[in-house]
Amino acid sequence: MFPKSILTQHMLFLCPPASWTMANQKCVFCGHCAFSFLAFNVAMSGQRPAKLQKLNDFRRKLPQVSHTALAAVCEEIAKEGLPEAHRRKDVKDAVDQELGHWNAYGPLLTTSQVQALDGGTFPLAHINFLSYIHALVKTPGGYSTMFLEKHAANPSSYEAPWELLIYSDEVDPGHLATRDAKKTWGVYVSFMQLGPVMLSKEASWHTILSARSSVVSQASSSLSQVVRLLLESIFGHPQAQPHLSGVVLQCPNGTSFRLWFKIGFMIQDGGAQKFCWSYKGDSATKYCMLCRNNGFTTVTTNLTHQEEDEDSSNVVCQLTKLNQLVLCSDVDILHSWDRLTAKKSTCNASDFQLRQQATGLVRGEMALLHSTLLRPFLQPCKQFMHDWMHCCCASGIMNIVLFLTFQKLQQHMPIWTEMAAYCTFWILPHSLQSCKVQHLFSAKKVESSKAAGRFKCSGAEMLTLLPIVTYFIQTICLPAGIAILECTAFLQMAKVVELLRQADFGRVHHNTLAQEVDEALACCVKAKWQSHMIRKFHWLWHMSQHVKNHTHLVSCWCMERKHKTISRFVKPKKDPTSFESSVLSEVINQEMFLCKQPNTFLVACGLCQPYKAPLKLRQLVAHLLQIPIPSPQDCQTSLQARCQFGTCAKGDVVLVASPHGLQPWTAAHVWVHFTMGTTSCCIAAAWEFSNYDHTTHVASWKKSEQIFLCNHVDILAPVTYSMSKEVVKTMVPYNLRQ
Repeated sequence: MFPKSILTQHMLFLCPPASWTMANQKCVFCGHCAFSFLAFNVAMSGQRPAKLQKLNDFRRKLPQVSHTALAAVCEEIAKEGLPEAHRRKDVKDAVDQELGHWNAYGPLLTTSQVQALDGGTFPLAHINFLSYIHALVKTPGGYSTMFLEKHAANPSSYEAPWELLIYSDEVDPGHLATRDAKKTWGVYVSFMQLGPVMLSKEASWHTILSARSSVVSQASSSLSQVVRLLLESIFGHPQAQPHLSGVVLQCPNGTSFRLWFKIGFMIQDGGAQKFCWSYKGDSATKYCMLCRNNGFTTVTTNLTHQEEDEDSSNVVCQLTKLNQLVLCSDVDILHSWDRLTAKKSTCNASDFQLRQQATGLVRGEMALLHSTLLRPFLQPCKQFMHDWMHCCCASGIMNIVLFLTFQKLQQHMPIWTEMAAYCTFWILPHSLQSCKVQHLFSAKKVESSKAAGRFKCSGAEMLTLLPIVTYFIQTICLPAGIAILECTAFLQMAKVVELLRQADFGRVHHNTLAQEVDEALACCVKAKWQSHMIRKFHWLWHMSQHVKNHTHLVSCWCMERKHKTISRFVKPKKDPTSFESSVLSEVINQEMFLCKQPNTFLVACGLCQPYKAPLKLRQLVAHLLQIPIPSPQDCQTSLQARCQFGTCAKGDVVLVASPHGLQPWTAAHVWVHFTMGTTSCCIAAAWEFSNYDHTTHVASWKKSEQIFLCNHVDILAPVTYSMSKEVVKTMVPYNLRQ
C-alpha cells in the first residue's frame, strides 16, 4: 500500500479533474512547469489552419470516405509508407491473390448449382471449408497457435471426432433505402472443442456463405437447400471424408496431422430454424418440432408482431410443466419425413397439405432432411439448439415479463419515470457504457413499448438493465408489498437468464436449469400472464435438454457482432453482378487477416492494445517499485486490460481476489494500467469492506485512500456500482457470488 500524499500531484497528470489547468501545476518528480508545454502549443497553433486547409482539399479530391476511415488510412500510410501497388486493379488483384494461395482441397472460393423454384438452376458462390480450415491452420498466427493447442489438449480421432457447429442468420445492412435488396443470409461455422471462451470470439467463427436473401428465396426449399449444399460440400467432399478418414491439415512448421469431425448442432433463432429444418412453426398444428404433443393454443392478446421474428403473438403455451411434455426422438422426425415422402405420390394435393399441417414439416425434394448423403449424419433433435439470446433478451421473454411487471407497478408508482432516474445512480463498467439504459425510459421509448406490448430494447441493453431492475424490485417494491406476484415472477425469470449466461460456460447442471425454468413459468402462471406466454416461453423447457446433450449452450452474442463484417462489405456494394463472390472474397480476406494477428485469440491477463508509457507514468512506476526510471520499451500502458472474466478499463471498479480476507474478493478503483517486463498490473485504490447482502448479492464498501499495485491476474471482473458520499455499493456477478 502507498499513502495517497506521495502520489496526489503526480496522479493529476493521469486523471486530471475538469477544473485543473496545466499552467499552474508542476510535476513533483520532474520539476518542470507545464507552462513551457503550453507555450509550445501556442507557437504551433499558428500552423494549424494551413494544415487543416490542406487536409480538407485532399479529402475533396477523393471519393466519399468517412472521417474515421480517412484518418486510419492516413495514419497507416504515415507509419508504414505508401504501398508500391495501389491502383484499383492492384487492390482487386491483392484480394484474389490471397484467396488463390489456398487450394489444398480445391479452390477456396467455389460455386455450386442450386435448384430454383422454377425448375432451373443457378450458381451460388460459397467457401470450400476444407481448404479454408487448412489455410487457417497452416498460416502462422493467433488462430493456428490456438487451434493446435486445443487439438493437442483434446485430439480428434475416428472414435472421438470434433463437432462442427453451424450458425445461420439474416444480416440486415441497416441502410433504409436498400435494406430489402441487400438483406443477406450469413452462415458461420466453428468447432465445439474450441471451448466456451473461444466460441465467444467472433474470429473463431468462419463465414462459409454470404448470399442475398432475394437469391436464397429463389432456391427450392429456400435456406434448407443452401445449408444442405454447404454440408454436402464438406461431408461429401471428393478428396476427404472428415468423419471417416479425417482431413489432413498442415502446421506452419510443415508437419501434418488429421482432423476428424462430424456435425455437432445448429444454433439459430426461430426463423432460421424453420427455414433450415423445413418446419412450419406457428402455422402448423404441431408448433414445436421437438415435441410430440401440441402444448400451444391460439388466443387474442394485445401483443403486436412488429419484429421480423419467429414468434407469433397469439400462439401461447398451454402446458406449464416440463413433465407434461412428450419429447420427439431423432427417429420420430426422420420417419415422419419418410412417411410424408411416401404419401407424396399417393395423396392428392389437399390431403398432402393436411398431412404437412399435422406433422409441421414442409416436404421438399431439395430440403436438408431429404439428403441421402447427409441422412447418416442427421440427428434433428440433438442437432437443434435454440438461441437463448433471442429467446430471452431480443424481443423475447424478458421484454414481455419486464413490461408486464412495470404495467402492474404503474398502478402504485410512476415506475417509468422513477426507473429513468434510478438508472442514473448506477455506473456501468466501461465495456457496457455504450448502453445508455436510462434513455430506454424516455417518453418516446415508453410509448413505443406500450404500443408493442413489450419492452423495446436491444438484447445487450436488456442484459445490462436486468441487474439494476432486479435490485430496484428487491429493495423497493417487495419491501413495500406491491405487485408481489408480478415482481416474484420477474425475479425468477431474471434468475433463469443468469443461469443461461452461466450455461454458456458449462457452469450449470441441466437439472438445476430445468427446476428453475419450471419455477419461473409457474410464477408467470400465478401472475396470470398465461395469455402472454408466447412460443419463446416454451423454448425454455428445451434449454436444459440442450445442456444435457452438449454440456453447455452457445449463445449468439458474438455472431450478432460478427454480422458487422458482412454489413461492412455489403453496404457499399452497388453492382448486383457477382455480388456474392465479391462480398465473400472481402469477408474471407478480413477474417484471414484477423486470424493471422498474434493477439486476436489471446486470453491471458494483460494489456489490450498497449502503447509506450509517457514519462510521468514511468517516473511514478519507478517511485512505486523503487527502481530506476524504465525506458519506453520496458514500460507500457493501455486504457484497457484483460482480466479473468472480461476486460477492465481505467476508471472501472473491479473485484480483486482476496483469498485471506473476510470475503473471497475485495473492491478497488482502477487508476491506470501498465506493464514492466513480465509484470502486468494496475495502480488502484482499495476500498474497505462493510457488508454483503446474500439476498440482493450487493456488497457495500467504504471509500479508502489506500493505493496499491494489483496484478491483472488477481482482477476477477469489473462491476456495476453506485456511489454516495461515504458508501459504495457493487453488484456481484453471478459466478462470484457466495
